[in-house]
Amino acid sequence: ARMEFTRSFRNIGRAFTHPDLRAIFLVVFLFQAGFAFFVTFFSVFLIDRFGWSQGNIGDFFAYIGIWIVFGQAVVTRRVSHLFKEFQVLRFSILATGFFVALYYFPDNPWQLFFIAPFFSIFQGLTQANILGLISRNASPKVQGEVLGLNASVQAFAQGIVPVFAGIVAASFASWAPIIVASFLICLAWFCFVVLYRPDIPPMRS
Repeated sequence: ARMEFTRSFRNIGRAFTHPDLRAIFLVVFLFQAGFAFFVTFFSVFLIDRFGWSQGNIGDFFAYIGIWIVFGQAVVTRRVSHLFKEFQVLRFSILATGFFVALYYFPDNPWQLFFIAPFFSIFQGLTQANILGLISRNASPKVQGEVLGLNASVQAFAQGIVPVFAGIVAASFASWAPIIVASFLICLAWFCFVVLYRPDIPPMRS
């Protein structure tokens, strides 16, 4: 078969001209960019604010991981039986941005352990339901292609963020990327609420 060098560009163009997929991919980009902002400099923030050691940070991320597993295994499964993906995302994206912002406020380290479960659960709900919504908005014929495009959008967002996060942290303070992360995630929620229309039929070709 003849190799088509322009096929990837045509596929991306076709996906982004579909009304629903264009909105979803924009939300994916903003959400992943915000999450990457948070992850990139959160360790620096913990060291700067609380003087945590590498072991303290590792333990805290392990704690977050436990809650992510709980959220995926228990909460996400139960919620999926009660609500559609777009209904969950209208709440979970905003909640994720809210709990990211809350990380800025604690004066004592133990307060972080009360924020982490809510952040982990809502972040897990968002990730799972975005993926489910993308699958639902593509017919089986093009589902693999669309999921591949989603992975590319995520990789692009996560790849460019560390450069900007470093600039933000260097220009302001170690807490600044957390505020930017919350803003981007909340912007993703705003775009989802305004742009996504659940009545548009799936992409078929």
